[in-house]
Amino acid sequence: MSWKNLLKNLVVAALLAVSSPLAADSGHFNGIANAFGKPAQDHQVWFEQRFSYKICDEFQFLFGGDERWGNDYHTLWYTNMYVGLQFNATKHLICNPEESCVKNVSFAFVYSREDFIAKSNAYAIRAALPAGVTDLKWVTRNRPYIYSFISFGFCDWILNTRQQFEYDCYENSHYSNYIAWRPFFSLYTPWKWTCFKINPYVSNEAFVRGTTKLINGLYENRLRVGVAVDFSALDYGCFTDSLRTELFWMWRILRQPNSSTSVRDYTDTWVWGATIFKDF
Repeated sequence: MSWKNLLKNLVVAALLAVSSPLAADSGHFNGIANAFGKPAQDHQVWFEQRFSYKICDEFQFLFGGDERWGNDYHTLWYTNMYVGLQFNATKHLICNPEESCVKNVSFAFVYSREDFIAKSNAYAIRAALPAGVTDLKWVTRNRPYIYSFISFGFCDWILNTRQQFEYDCYENSHYSNYIAWRPFFSLYTPWKWTCFKINPYVSNEAFVRGTTKLINGLYENRLRVGVAVDFSALDYGCFTDSLRTELFWMWRILRQPNSSTSVRDYTDTWVWGATIFKDF
């Protein structure tokens, strides 16, 4: 067996191993195991803004938002705005960050207000509507959350981890509020190309929620592959200072109830996106 075939078999075995717990729960799995053999149910584009204002050495004010277009890029179906406060605890917990592999330890509290529409996000929302309700409209969700963020550095590799706990509260009475846990990691490679420091990275975020009328446990996963770009080299004064972006392709797997059967359906969404970062 050639090394290429061996590598292929190992990758397939790993994907099947990851999907097997979900498959055992649902009876079938249309996500990881089969996604490369069928087209995505939707193609989307996401635009994210992440801003921070330094209050002092330890505290930062966070604000930003998101816009998402679905239905094969045609329909704006999601908007989000958030504000928050972040505390940098690195110097209180790490004696010498420059020599330690732990480079940053932070905690934050954030409040987010989200609006999304059912029509263009049909896989997620139509299943949540009660029987007889066909008026698909904008839904509002308030989402306060807290998170811890830890960054590790070793041999020019950067590993970021985040543990986020949130309470999703809907203003529409037919939705069920719930508590969710969102573990996240990102791995940045040591390679940086050109004066813009183009840096490849990979990240993954899982979504796990408590008891609701919909799906309990693991219900969503977002895998991203992309590049980070630093625009400081443009030297346009304060406009480009600390201005960065990440361009990414994302594979989003969403688990939803099927109204006609007891089986939980998995839908795949392929997303192109960009995230803008700016510190003030």
